[in-house]
Amino acid sequence: MPSVDSCQFGATGAEIDITFRQKIDTSKLDSCDQIFTDINSLGKGAKCIWQSLRILSIVIGQGDNLIVPGSNLTFKSGSVKVDGELYALALNGSITVTKPSKPLPIKAIITGPTRLPVCGTVLFSGTKSTGAGGRDLLYEWSLNTLVGNLSSFEVNTTELNEGKKYSLTLKVTNFMSNWITSTLEVVRESQAIPIVYITSNVDTSNVQLSDTFHLHANVILPPCVSAGVTYLWSAKANNKLLNLDPKWASLNRYRVQKNKLPGGEFRTVGVDSTQNLVLDASLSYDPDYDGTADPDLKFDWTCLQESQGQIFPCYIGTSFKNHSSKTSPLLRLAISDLQANNKYSFSVNVYKGRRKAFAKTIIEVTEGDPPEVELEPLPRGGLVIPTEPLWLRTYIRSSTPVTVEWSTLDTGKAGESFLNLNDSSNLLRPTLTVNTQQNGVHFSLIVIKPSKYNLAYVFH
Repeated sequence: MPSVDSCQFGATGAEIDITFRQKIDTSKLDSCDQIFTDINSLGKGAKCIWQSLRILSIVIGQGDNLIVPGSNLTFKSGSVKVDGELYALALNGSITVTKPSKPLPIKAIITGPTRLPVCGTVLFSGTKSTGAGGRDLLYEWSLNTLVGNLSSFEVNTTELNEGKKYSLTLKVTNFMSNWITSTLEVVRESQAIPIVYITSNVDTSNVQLSDTFHLHANVILPPCVSAGVTYLWSAKANNKLLNLDPKWASLNRYRVQKNKLPGGEFRTVGVDSTQNLVLDASLSYDPDYDGTADPDLKFDWTCLQESQGQIFPCYIGTSFKNHSSKTSPLLRLAISDLQANNKYSFSVNVYKGRRKAFAKTIIEVTEGDPPEVELEPLPRGGLVIPTEPLWLRTYIRSSTPVTVEWSTLDTGKAGESFLNLNDSSNLLRPTLTVNTQQNGVHFSLIVIKPSKYNLAYVFH
């Protein structure tokens, strides 16, 4: 009869891993209801996947009252048997699910102003807190005598003393009972200062250098003031003020211009690819220059190659220092000239007089020709409307036909959830994948029904 060595949540809280002491006959154990008596606590869309004959992973689905550490799972009578035994006895009884070996990291994040106006209300938010494991966090707010238990916390500033500093505290707890607190020092000013919230159409903590994005200043005036609003943007890097585009600096939103060179990005290419590798720094610009193309910008590319832990100057068909486009804004390379199982670190220095800017990207070269995947950006800067169908399109560059599988990931971040894309009831139409041989570009489309995606998801 088989026995269980361990049963615990994985590091992200999105799955449960069960390790058996013996190898299990998995031939008739393809779904969770074939293994356990009651799967309601596993959630809708839960999956039971055998990683090996000894390890079973349970991917938690959606729903209320989902399984938590300390809960029991009961094996279905006669289902789980040792592999290879003709008259094997089945495993009976229950097992207790424990916490992961390493606790799910959790972080409490308060967003809101530190200076509060003399009158009116101020809204603080804890929705950027992380470590939820794909489920709801519990929130506990406290400020002086004020308390709250929602993801946001509204404060009437007249309940605070002018000029006095207060500690606003947020405690967040996840479903594993792990908790942490964060504190924000706030003060009620004696003046009716405006409250400014800066939002963006992108995740500003993870923005790509190749993105053009906007920052929006949302200004809330206290009810005891009727003055107008003027805007003046400023930015710092390394404690130095940056020169901003005067066309945007006095508006209620500011545009940050993209730069096509994927600085800091890590990319993988296959040595058998027939495509050229193009690194583009042509959108580099001087903020003080008003023209569309600055003739005084100078470019200089450098390259370092890493192989088996050794780093040396690149050799790409010839010594890189002699490459024909080394001083061009566009660096073009034949991928076939790169060496498999090597990493190439490309850097570009952009000069104007004595000033210099720098960006870098790392290219890892593998054997063969792995597909290159590009997800089409969503309209409205990624803002979607749950009452409308959600169309997701991807383009795959591959020299051979491809198989595409859409799914969602649980990143463990607050508010993000799982959506079963293999369930046709969630889709407006079947997933479409078109394999073409035109320039080696393939296409895949998935359309999610309205009101099926009213949470946050990470698609891949």
